[in-house]
Amino acid sequence: MSDEYVNSYIAFLDILGFKELVRSHTCPEIVKIFDEINTQYLITCDETHQPLVSLDNVHLKVMSDSICLYIPTSVDNSLPVLVGLCAYLQVRLWRLEHPILVRGGIVQGDIYANGDVTFGTGLTNAYLLEERNAKVPRIIITKETVDSCTADPASKAYMEMLLIRDYDAFYFIDSFVMLYVWGQKDGSYIRFCDHIQKILNSTTDDSVREKYLYLESKINQVPYRVKSGEENPCPNKLQA
Repeated sequence: MSDEYVNSYIAFLDILGFKELVRSHTCPEIVKIFDEINTQYLITCDETHQPLVSLDNVHLKVMSDSICLYIPTSVDNSLPVLVGLCAYLQVRLWRLEHPILVRGGIVQGDIYANGDVTFGTGLTNAYLLEERNAKVPRIIITKETVDSCTADPASKAYMEMLLIRDYDAFYFIDSFVMLYVWGQKDGSYIRFCDHIQKILNSTTDDSVREKYLYLESKINQVPYRVKSGEENPCPNKLQA
């Protein structure tokens, strides 16, 4: 590997409540969570069923309670695939027996990675977007970053279907309908809803309550949206 930065689309995700997770869960339980995080998934083309991006171009770094996913911008469909992978990861963690929340940010920028050494302005900016702006359990991206994508129209439409403009003008990855559809099969959707209510009924910590109130506000809209027959019937859906 050459000692040069690679311009990439980078997602930096933070596992929320990790200290409490370590305190309240056994080591095998926590290992199972990271096994889920490290599971590799493919985003495929509907027509050809071929991967939109080869797994060789999808890079994952896990650092304690932080997750970095990145795909070089030189790879076709890199941003749509990254957005899709973040959505799938978010839903898989929500569907665990004890749901796990993540918060994150996606940017375009330079990154260098070689073994355990990872750095770059892109990684720093993704971390800062997560730390300063995400605030609640959502994965956010600016419209400017979305507009930088040069994917083919079908792939870009797939990405934009997953993005909704939030209350503060950032766009977040909307994984809630996906959870509703998948979670009907194994009860994980109801389990996740019950988990939200359990936390809101018991905790007095304002920081924790803010996060779960946000989730409640989003998930309460899902059944109505699904019944309307639209995957993402939101007036704030990403516009050109």
